[in-house]
Amino acid sequence: MHDCLHLRNLSKLKTAGMRSSARAAAAGSLPDLVALCDSLGDLPEMQALLTLPALFANADRQRIPNSAELDTLSSREMSIPHVDGPFQALMGFGVLVAAESIPLGAAADLWPHLWGWLDFLHTHWDYLPASRCVDQRRVCMHHAAIILALLKAHDTSTIIRATPGVRSLLATAWKGMIDDDALFACSAAGTLDLISASHFEEVVDGVGGTIQDLASTIIRHLSRAVPHPELKITAKFVVVCFGFLHSGCAGSPQLRRALCSIDFFTPLINTLTALHGTPALEAPWMCLNHLVGMLEGSAEIAAALKSGLLRITVAIAASIAPVDRNEANKISLLIIGLLQNLLPQSLVHYTVLVQLKKCFPSCLAFATASKIEVSAFSQDWRDFSTLAQKRLQFLDSWEARAIPSLKACDNTECGKIDSVHWNAAHRKQCQGLRSTRLTETLSTRSKSFWRALLNADYRHLMIDIYYRQVLFMHEHPGEAFLTMLSYMDVSGAKFDVLSPSVLKRVTWGAQMHQRSPEVVLQTRRIERHLVIHYDGHTIRQLLVPMHLATSELPDQLLSIAQLLPPGTTEEDAFEIVKAPLEDLVWRIQKTLVFTH
Repeated sequence: MHDCLHLRNLSKLKTAGMRSSARAAAAGSLPDLVALCDSLGDLPEMQALLTLPALFANADRQRIPNSAELDTLSSREMSIPHVDGPFQALMGFGVLVAAESIPLGAAADLWPHLWGWLDFLHTHWDYLPASRCVDQRRVCMHHAAIILALLKAHDTSTIIRATPGVRSLLATAWKGMIDDDALFACSAAGTLDLISASHFEEVVDGVGGTIQDLASTIIRHLSRAVPHPELKITAKFVVVCFGFLHSGCAGSPQLRRALCSIDFFTPLINTLTALHGTPALEAPWMCLNHLVGMLEGSAEIAAALKSGLLRITVAIAASIAPVDRNEANKISLLIIGLLQNLLPQSLVHYTVLVQLKKCFPSCLAFATASKIEVSAFSQDWRDFSTLAQKRLQFLDSWEARAIPSLKACDNTECGKIDSVHWNAAHRKQCQGLRSTRLTETLSTRSKSFWRALLNADYRHLMIDIYYRQVLFMHEHPGEAFLTMLSYMDVSGAKFDVLSPSVLKRVTWGAQMHQRSPEVVLQTRRIERHLVIHYDGHTIRQLLVPMHLATSELPDQLLSIAQLLPPGTTEEDAFEIVKAPLEDLVWRIQKTLVFTH
């Protein structure tokens, strides 16, 4: 046993009264123990350390009531007696911990006894006599402070971290002290390394018992940290918070969904805004990195835009000089990912565009005022803002019904088109369509917007698409083909004409207009379109049939393909088919109905 814990040290106390009171406290006198603990804050450090044996004697784990004793007590008493001594001793330990008076060398001897009582009191708090008159949050803070102090002992920290229940107590202290002591709450949260499912379950139990409780605690702490007068506390908590969120099981989809369900993006972006431009370098990167990681789909991106995502992206981008745009700049890489990929790729989603429409004008003005044109991201911003304006103009036209939203049967096995007299009767009759609709996740309005956007881009690229189709017919006579439309590029829609064999490499999920390759038929009035786009960080492949109001188009394209002599190069082919294609497009633009 460490020397500081021996009872002989009590004889070294200065006064006879102190020595007598300390010995009585060690022997079990509660009044003397209370008096001793009350005096600790006024004693010199060395004298306070000499009282440690009296506190340790009262924290003997052999005195912890066992299950049989608890069963007997609970049948005749409303609370557990005989724990006031250990309870008071732990409060005394808390005072010594605050003064950093406990030698770390004693941690190995202290931990088994102190943890036994800490766990017991934490588990049975509602049945303790002290629970009626003492603030549980302050008690929990004292108890957590003891654990945090003993964790500093290298030889003992591994044992402490492996002790079941430790994280539950620390999590309770974290939640309870958010409003009263943000710095202490940061320290408590910083120990919650979640390397296993059991650790994660302990933390959830400590903050209330549900994933939603954990999400609420994280958001509440982040909201409290941002306006803190000491920015270092904000930065410290961000490092702690996101280190915690990125560890082990904490990165679970359930926690991410819970965070998003109660608007994690607003405090997250507010924190990033507060930290931007400050000397704290690691915290802004961790904050932005986690923000980007949370943008899993169009719903999350729309919510983040509502909370100020685009504005803070512009602010950070405008602050980075061209010489700092490199792989060593971690924030720079995240901004590149946002402006070149994540944000432009999301501009095919109706919900995202609705939110962008609300914030884009002010962000455009802010970008100009921030002089983003002389930053490292001037071209990235120009490319994104050009695409954004184009898509927002399309959204305005579609919402004003300047662009018609045509409907047809989504079931490619059916092959019927009813773009004018669409009604519920056909929908009910087509069993294939009904079964597919059960798996769709897009709203009716979002699907309608998708159809209109595909239709508009198809018409815009029509002559180029038909040229590639003609070349395919020439190079692969008699073979079926499909047209691919890709929304992966910041410049807008791209296309290609491919063999149906590409469908074998597509991963199919429950998506809009999905059909397995075996049932999607290329008919004279149905053209297959493979649409590829990002939904947050996930690539989606949608097989979309485009219905033609006439069967003449395939024959006309085949006739043009037959104009090409065998062995014609691609360069020569364009000159041969250019005029016939332009004439065909000019004629069908007004008469041919395309319905996605």
